[in-house]
Amino acid sequence: MRQQRFGPLGRAGLLVGALLGLAASAAQAQNQAIVTGRVTSDKGQALGGATLVVTGSNFGGTTAPNGTYQLTVGAASAKGQTVTLTARALGFKPKSIQIQLTLGTQEHNFELVADPLRLDELVVTGVSEATSSKKLTFSVGRVSEAELQQAPSVSALGALQGKVAGLSVISGNGQPGGAPQIRLRGATSISGTSDPLIIVDGTITRYSLADIASEDIERVEVIKGAAAASLYGSDAANGVIQIFTKRGANLADGKIQVTARGEFGRSAVPGQYPTTQHHAFILRPSGAFYRRADSSRVLPSLCSPADSARGGFTCPTRTDALGRQAKVDIQDGLYPQYAGARDKLLSPGGFYTQYVSLGQRRGRTNFNASFQNTQNEGSVFNINGFKRQNYRINVDQVLSDKIDVSFNAFYGRSNNEEPQGSGEGGPFFAIAFLEPHIDPTAGCTGSGTKVTCPTFENGAL
Repeated sequence: MRQQRFGPLGRAGLLVGALLGLAASAAQAQNQAIVTGRVTSDKGQALGGATLVVTGSNFGGTTAPNGTYQLTVGAASAKGQTVTLTARALGFKPKSIQIQLTLGTQEHNFELVADPLRLDELVVTGVSEATSSKKLTFSVGRVSEAELQQAPSVSALGALQGKVAGLSVISGNGQPGGAPQIRLRGATSISGTSDPLIIVDGTITRYSLADIASEDIERVEVIKGAAAASLYGSDAANGVIQIFTKRGANLADGKIQVTARGEFGRSAVPGQYPTTQHHAFILRPSGAFYRRADSSRVLPSLCSPADSARGGFTCPTRTDALGRQAKVDIQDGLYPQYAGARDKLLSPGGFYTQYVSLGQRRGRTNFNASFQNTQNEGSVFNINGFKRQNYRINVDQVLSDKIDVSFNAFYGRSNNEEPQGSGEGGPFFAIAFLEPHIDPTAGCTGSGTKVTCPTFENGAL
């Protein structure tokens, strides 16, 4: 094994380099205020993801999984003034301390007490500035990002089910990519709409929420009942749901956060519904249906001597209640074959989602950019289902202590191919009444997204 040796000059060079590196780090620390520490619970458990904010400024950050944090304030903003540093964590009461922003490094640890009622969470919906829940005169439901991601949904509000009291998420149909209907405390109108007012990043939207990625949501606030109408007017008579998307404001200063998420699964129509398995038509001796010249099938009650001579059979009769032979139609004959139409028309389809986001906060600037690609093939034959691509970027810039600028941009592109018709005219209703010997996919030509199938008339079956 080769050994590397250093002479006196080499060791001196290494020592000088190390001293210069330490001097540079010390000089950098002296030119800015660095606040470090650790956030734990009252039981000593490290609280990862807790936020720390310097009140009245744009400086803040989040804790690492081990509860440690580091806030960096430039020399221009650290002038020895006394400021308030507040630590917050979901499910715990916030704690604030007074510190002096002086150049150099200082350490402050926080121990937070559990708050099961979550009365100290900040709310901004319906108030002029962020206010804790216990100071409000009305009830506001709040769902955090962590709660939303416990059960991610393709739609933006599909994950709210069971997380806000009085809120119901109703799927109007099983179509891939369909936006759910939201009801706050049930229906509020007989003929009008019962949909709540939707606000996204401070802007009222009248469009479907099916095109918003659930991973982009930072939190959701919900106001129900008369309180919503008193705050937002008659538009909010059915309640208010305000969505806040990620902006990178809670990230540690100077650090880049990259988030990637992938999901894959299969969707299928569960269960089997009963369908008829017998018929009343006349069969040939070979077991095939007897058909007239016009291809129509014949019931025993309509069988004529001409049919008997042409088909080479005797018109079937049955004994009635009086013991007489009569032509009656009883649906008890087995079909010549069973095509399994339901399994061919309703087959499991795949769905997948890819999501990536990039966020950073540096000084008085923070941003978050994201991209999502979603596809849900659905479970219906020859239907491509739902495809969506989302692009979003949010940028905040603090110009001064009294002026800040925010920029939001969103572009979405979606394509939803769905079966034509619904109810009695829809494919699911038709399958239930389709005779079991018919293969609706027979005669289909093409492959992939270009498949053409013939139209069958009842007389040709």
